[in-house]
Amino acid sequence: MEQFGGRVRKQDLIKFERSKNWKNGKFENLIETKMEVTLSKLPKLLKDNIKGRKTRAPERAVEILPFNASEFEQISDAPKCIWF
Repeated sequence: MEQFGGRVRKQDLIKFERSKNWKNGKFENLIETKMEVTLSKLPKLLKDNIKGRKTRAPERAVEILPFNASEFEQISDAPKCIWF
């Protein structure tokens, strides 16, 4: 699988290494995570993601910011994410 994201900064690596889930230079999922979604598996996937959850909505309003492409494309060490 191809790498997602950029190179890890030294200060981030120090923070990651403090996590109990950081093992052998990478994060280890607490539960097995597969990206195998088929129509036959979809009902169980939905049920598992809803069942047992106390809340299904954010605790506070999610701020919606206008997207500025030129600002986003500037080189930076900061993490970047677009949610649409």
